[in-house]
Amino acid sequence: MSNGVPTTMVLVSASDRHFRSPVRRCFAALGIYLALATAGFADVPFLPPGGVPDYVVTMATQSVLQKEDRSETHIHHDGWTRVEEAGSRMTTYFGHADRVIVRMTRDASGEPVHFDIIRRYKGVPSVDSFKTGEARIVLDVPCEVWNVQRVPGSKQLVWYSCVTSDGIEVARRIESTEEYVLPRKATTITVGDATSIDRRAVSSREVRPPVEALDLKTWNEAAAWSDKQPAGSPADFEAVIESENETVTPDARRTRTVRRHYPWMSIEEKHGDGVRTFNLLNQSNRFSLYVQFDADGRAQSMSINKPSAPQKPEVNNEHGPVDLQSEDKVLGETCKWFDTTPNTTHSRVHECRSTDGILLKERILSYKSTNNYVATRLSRRPVPLVEVLPPGDLLTSRSWDLPE
Repeated sequence: MSNGVPTTMVLVSASDRHFRSPVRRCFAALGIYLALATAGFADVPFLPPGGVPDYVVTMATQSVLQKEDRSETHIHHDGWTRVEEAGSRMTTYFGHADRVIVRMTRDASGEPVHFDIIRRYKGVPSVDSFKTGEARIVLDVPCEVWNVQRVPGSKQLVWYSCVTSDGIEVARRIESTEEYVLPRKATTITVGDATSIDRRAVSSREVRPPVEALDLKTWNEAAAWSDKQPAGSPADFEAVIESENETVTPDARRTRTVRRHYPWMSIEEKHGDGVRTFNLLNQSNRFSLYVQFDADGRAQSMSINKPSAPQKPEVNNEHGPVDLQSEDKVLGETCKWFDTTPNTTHSRVHECRSTDGILLKERILSYKSTNNYVATRLSRRPVPLVEVLPPGDLLTSRSWDLPE
């Protein structure tokens, strides 16, 4: 018992069996659709309107998308929930008020290998959620079932959540209702029930996202944070690459600015619809940072990656770029054409690169269209590191609605 609440699983009554219908059947037709539709959404705990107390809930979950059952722990305090899955190295944090999701993955030694943030996350339950009139008892605790609205306009999947009188989610269910996938009946995709409920005080520290990951030195302690470069480094440059002709649809138009100060390279791209992206790469250790901004210039998402395993040398060129035995000339520079996606069928990317690897032309071919891009400016000048790295205010807690 914890705060008067039993911590052992009770048997499900006959009236509750529909809530825990079998979920181990194999539905090949659901396949990728369900994997994409439910990824991440199911893990966002539902908070009903009004105040929610601090709590720690452990939940056992079954899913047709997983071979084995899993156990999750939800830790909540002051509008933030941390989710830990047993056996997983990823920890997830949710800021419910600002619809922020943060995920951190560490390797076996505890070093970070992936960190991402999404603002205004669409998977967070919306205010349109409503009670269904159903009631259950989980661990001797009564709860009411809510129809949890998550994806605007979605009719293929329905989320249900059973919530105690003080707002704690103790059971959940996801059903598929799309007739062309599973004819004439709803089928349970994921189901979970609490195996323990603990209404204890939770500190801010227990649910605080690891904002230290926003400091790039967390990921690159051995990197030289100065303009000094290793001997024999590729030369600095700045290049601007743009859509080559007016036939490109507005949303496919791009203006890409590439800057290199080895080992760092940044790629800033402005789209015709106003969306902007920023990509930072470290060519010596495979660190990468990617940010997407909306048309109003607000940062929407960020991902940081640094694979822990060293990069393996290529054994052969079977999956590498294929020399197309063709040359071109751009801005007075000769470039060679390569097929960088030789094993794909739906789309192909051809790149024309200078002798020192600078992209000067690009063709993106699909069955519907061909989009051409060409360098309109190339400057082989010293590029200070400050021009390559992201602006400092982008890597602050305030920029992402995260607690300090």
